[in-house]
Amino acid sequence: MDLLDPLVVRLMGPHINRQTEQNVRRAGLEVERVESLAPMDLVKLIVARPSNSART
Repeated sequence: MDLLDPLVVRLMGPHINRQTEQNVRRAGLEVERVESLAPMDLVKLIVARPSNSART
């Protein structure tokens, strides 16, 4: 995806090489599961909830 990203950005706009699962964790959520919904992990289902440290 890193190789194709510059081309896709010029043609469509959005980046395709985002680290979505890591960004979910950085946002303070705890990832419960990740499922691949398409070949080559092009589409993922990420199930997350607030982390224990965020609950007060």
